Amino acid sequence: MIADDLKIKRWKRQIRLIDRVNQIIEERRYSEAPTPVPPKIALPVFHEASLEDNDFLQDMWAKLLIAAMHQHENQKIRTAYIDIIKQLEPQDVSVLRFIYENYIVKKEKKTDMFFDNIEKHLSHKNTSHYKTQKIALSKKMRALTGSPPNNFPSYRSTVIEKVGIDIDEVGYRTSVDNLIRLRLISSYISTQELKTENDSFNVTLHHEYGAVCITYLGIFFIEACVI
Repeated sequence: MIADDLKIKRWKRQIRLIDRVNQIIEERRYSEAPTPVPPKIALPVFHEASLEDNDFLQDMWAKLLIAAMHQHENQKIRTAYIDIIKQLEPQDVSVLRFIYENYIVKKEKKTDMFFDNIEKHLSHKNTSHYKTQKIALSKKMRALTGSPPNNFPSYRSTVIEKVGIDIDEVGYRTSVDNLIRLRLISSYISTQELKTENDSFNVTLHHEYGAVCITYLGIFFIEACVI
């Protein structure tokens, strides 16, 4: 009897997964046709999604499946994402998403400042050479400009405040521990110059829980499975 109930429950969760996949695809309005999903991704996704009773987490399985159907050269889907989703709680995802969004905002701001300075410099040049350079500042260059993600920290107090009432100090620390273990984020490391009367030297500061940064793996994972 228990086995039959579990089979029915898994069947219902698989139906919900398929419905969500179709719904998200319709909302995103992809222009290109989907490609076949390799069995090493499709089979474990359907299996794990049928065991997930949290709709928020099951949606991640749906988005992973869609990403595998519409992956491109700059976003290859890793089978490691399957193991990562299995080890996440909703709170972990909320923390990770905020860290990712904070990184995007800070990176875009820095990139805009970089291009504004170039535009200001080129605006004083009248030669055709500089006009050609100005036109060459394409979106591709903008996307490639910027520092590595470990230069854009998210601070503990801000994460706890922005994620909301579902997280406290202990919850934040446990989520950070888990996300670091999965290599989705890292502790922020900064360098500070200390001066003495006769000399100056740099000190490396490990911020531990105080400030964290998303990793490249975390960025690609979020873009494939969360947003």
